Amino acid sequence: MPERSLRLKARVALFALLSMAISTSAIAGKVSRPGHYTGYSEIQYDGWKRSSQYVAVSDGTKLAMDIFRPTDKGEVVTTPLPVIFIFTPYGRGMSVFKGLGGNSINLFTPVGSYFFQGGLTKLLKYGYVIACADVRGLGASFGARAAANDRTEARDAHDLIEWLGTQDFSNGNVGMWGASYFGQTVLEAITTMPPHLKAAYFGVTNFNYFDAWGRGGITRGSAGEVAPSPQREVKFAVPVDGDVDNDGDGYPDQLWQAVNEHLDNGQFTGLLQALPYRDSLSESYESGTRPYWEDTSASNYLEQIKKSGVAAYIFGAWYDFLRRDTIMTFANWPNPAKLLVTQGVHGDSIVGLPNQLNQLTEVHRFFDYWLKGIDNGVMVEPPVYYATVTTPKRHLLFPGWRVPKVSSWQFATQWPPKDTRTVKLYLKPEKLSLTPSEHEASWDDHQVDYSISTSLEPVVGQSIPSATEFDEKGLTYTTEPLSEDSWVDGFPVMTLWVSSDNRDGDFFVVLEDVGRSGNSYYVSDGRLRASLAKIHQPPYDFLGLPWHRAYAEDENKLTPGEPVKLEMTMMPTSYIFKKGHRIRVSAVNSMGKVFNMEPQFNSDAPEWIRVYHDSTHQSKITLPVSNDSYYGNQ
Repeated sequence: MPERSLRLKARVALFALLSMAISTSAIAGKVSRPGHYTGYSEIQYDGWKRSSQYVAVSDGTKLAMDIFRPTDKGEVVTTPLPVIFIFTPYGRGMSVFKGLGGNSINLFTPVGSYFFQGGLTKLLKYGYVIACADVRGLGASFGARAAANDRTEARDAHDLIEWLGTQDFSNGNVGMWGASYFGQTVLEAITTMPPHLKAAYFGVTNFNYFDAWGRGGITRGSAGEVAPSPQREVKFAVPVDGDVDNDGDGYPDQLWQAVNEHLDNGQFTGLLQALPYRDSLSESYESGTRPYWEDTSASNYLEQIKKSGVAAYIFGAWYDFLRRDTIMTFANWPNPAKLLVTQGVHGDSIVGLPNQLNQLTEVHRFFDYWLKGIDNGVMVEPPVYYATVTTPKRHLLFPGWRVPKVSSWQFATQWPPKDTRTVKLYLKPEKLSLTPSEHEASWDDHQVDYSISTSLEPVVGQSIPSATEFDEKGLTYTTEPLSEDSWVDGFPVMTLWVSSDNRDGDFFVVLEDVGRSGNSYYVSDGRLRASLAKIHQPPYDFLGLPWHRAYAEDENKLTPGEPVKLEMTMMPTSYIFKKGHRIRVSAVNSMGKVFNMEPQFNSDAPEWIRVYHDSTHQSKITLPVSNDSYYGNQ
């Protein structure tokens, strides 16, 4: 085994031993390590009860809130306890099962979260109060919002946290939990520096809104968005206690009034399509003077985050479409922070599937430390814990599906890990090679296919994307079979020399694992609009990777037929390409669920593109490798 691989394995083993030493007490029965927690926090109460009410925020708008409190022998406990707060757009009780008295099993509520592990409400018996509120303009809350995650929503989060921190059921220590959209409400709240907020467990969300949703200058949106309808919304939203139908129209009075106010909500997809540049302004966004992308990005509030003092446990997943922002959030967090990256997709991490690390335990460990002062070692172990994945495995119930397969779990002091080197694989006709081309002129011409439907954004329980469609409709470059396992830990970077028959072009690169059978699966991807390829110094720590400002003034239209250099920061991964497999790069010009790129949206979209791989224009992918693997006989 190569010396570097031995060092890497020794490092992982050392971290594992260190973790066990620092997280397992000398007293028998006390264990605190990722996914395992016993002996530090005992069950104190026998159940819980839910109540709901409206809470008025600073501008008088009433927001609907559920409060879950522990019980002792059926009676609600009056002892002041720490509070875990969730601020969600998905309905604090919204569900087709709302007939359960509002105790819905919607997966994004306290009852439904970590569904296979008992729900977040399991923590109530250990001495917590949980509060869950509908954001302004959604669910049973009143008001309307100009845009998702705007500063009004941030102010609302601040007001609700401070209200929770001063109630008689609260001991003044408030934590937040959230993921995806309501992970963003966590970040919004922290930027307002509410004094009672001490710690937050959140993830699979944005750090910089444009870098997440306009990655590479190609904006996207929520394809499933529908126009607001009070008749539809009132069927699923859960009213607060005491809201009754006094006028006999069949709907609770306050709920019906609230959902009618939602008709003034701004539309998310339309807004994003109207903001093609990072500095674009929109008349529909109420700020009016500051770009929406900047106004809503946590990366622009680092000083406020630092002053808040809020400790963060940030979680992500290797097949989540926001995982790059997960890593950037951790890398830039100015206060105590931990990072967890699982093998899942966008939603598995919120729900908690049976074959994954028990995140409910991590929530418990983290909040016990920060909200209760229990010295359980959670902040002493190395701050990063992550899965390394490999070729997806068959789903037990759906053989046609492929689901993530974990090769190993390991601790690290940072991510990407320190002990990596870069390997450059150069494009040649249909090949990836360790040596660059010596030809003076070498390229591939490709007729653009805008019919690609494969989405790189699988959600709860879905299959890892097959790369077959990319291979069939794009240009492919593939190594020879690998002579041994190859560990990639970090951010691949793609350098692509291209030209177009038009004045622009959107370029997508997919990194694939090709198995012995020839089946290929998605590992990572990068994307970039050619006219916005100019590289700038980022305003936050981007880990030394290529960053594109994408202001309107940065746009540089192509000269048809003239080569340009594109540098793409691809999605991070921790992946093992197995011996005998091949590494492939596919280059395409469209991608499922991405907006504003096809000819009907962009008159400068190409019909033909050319990819160069000669001695002057060396197209290549740079891989961060954690072992001394050799990439085949090339």
